[in-house]
Amino acid sequence: MESEFLQLAREAVAALQGPTQPTWTDVAAVTVGFLQVGLIAWGLRQMGTSSKERNRQLDQQAETLGKIGQALDRQGEAMTKAFTQQGEVLAELLRRTA
Repeated sequence: MESEFLQLAREAVAALQGPTQPTWTDVAAVTVGFLQVGLIAWGLRQMGTSSKERNRQLDQQAETLGKIGQALDRQGEAMTKAFTQQGEVLAELLRRTA
């Protein structure tokens, strides 16, 4: 029995000492690893591109909203002026009729 263990130990040491050729599973594992890294890199690049595009669209929306806000401010000022003038005219008419 001891001789069997001794023989098994010698074979194990010989196996560990000798250069081994990679098996197909080793090659497959490395290939899958590289594919995963490539897919992750591609995904991150896509995320960056999408983020830049979204930021560009948001900047355009902010610019458009700013222009709309300015137009509404001008319209409000014009309406205030028109109502003020209308009030003055009405007041003048009331003074003339009284």
